[in-house]
Amino acid sequence: MAVFLGAGAGSSSALLEAELGRLAALGYTAAEINPDYLDCIFGGRLHPGQRDHIAAACRPFALPVDRAPQRGKLRLTVHSPAVLDLRHATLPEVHRHILLATVELAAAVGAVVVVVHFEQHSGVAALEAQLQRGLLEAADLAGRHAVTLGVENIEVERAERVVELVESLQHPHVRMTYDFGHDYLASAHFGYDHLASVRVCAPYVAHTHLSDNCGRFDPARLGDFTLYKAVPARNIQIAGLGDMHLPIGWGTLPYDRALRAFREARGEPYDGVLLGEHRRTFAAADGEVLERLQDFAELVGS
Repeated sequence: MAVFLGAGAGSSSALLEAELGRLAALGYTAAEINPDYLDCIFGGRLHPGQRDHIAAACRPFALPVDRAPQRGKLRLTVHSPAVLDLRHATLPEVHRHILLATVELAAAVGAVVVVVHFEQHSGVAALEAQLQRGLLEAADLAGRHAVTLGVENIEVERAERVVELVESLQHPHVRMTYDFGHDYLASAHFGYDHLASVRVCAPYVAHTHLSDNCGRFDPARLGDFTLYKAVPARNIQIAGLGDMHLPIGWGTLPYDRALRAFREARGEPYDGVLLGEHRRTFAAADGEVLERLQDFAELVGS
């Protein structure tokens, strides 16, 4: 069992190899890539040439699934595209294929987790069933490549909803990606105890995201996601609203207490990635974040 320490990489397909190399040289042992920036999925289909180009960029750094952390190598994970919506009412097949293409990309680069946003429960039984079918199909494909789907809690919904989903699916390749920052915001919005939620989620977690914010939910996140993403990051940061994706320690999230609660609730050492998901505009803070992650790894990994 081991804890891998990661950050995001791949602001473009052309820069992917250099960015992975930089993280590895700093001492990171994991990295998360995102098709949003890699120009590889078109109309729900993974482009073979782009897939091969991305796989070649990852190959010098990709750590085999069964290996412990190793200097210069990275445990890879893949974040599904932001547009993915398995509850989509009019284009369900397109979104189904987007997730399958993302799993195919993960398999090609040797990644172990594909992150999938839960988003907001629709309250519509047919759409929730559609979500579950899409996840189960993708999980079957993922399992054939030693990949796990990590369903991520988002601040627009209670984190416990993801636990309920994982419990209901009972699939060995569907677990939770627990985002500490999102749950911190959701607890402020819905009025529940953040640390209590950490404890509920911890046993279901296969992957984690760690970034900081000010614990101030942004109501704009409940509207159109594309419009929300169009708001300049500087406006969000200066006002301290919503999912700021600050480096750990730059906001108000009580990480030391949250990680202790996480470890206690698991009842055993954490085996997976602690991913510093700060914005890549804060890449200069990668070294600082790595030091915090190293401290956290000692706490949750023993």
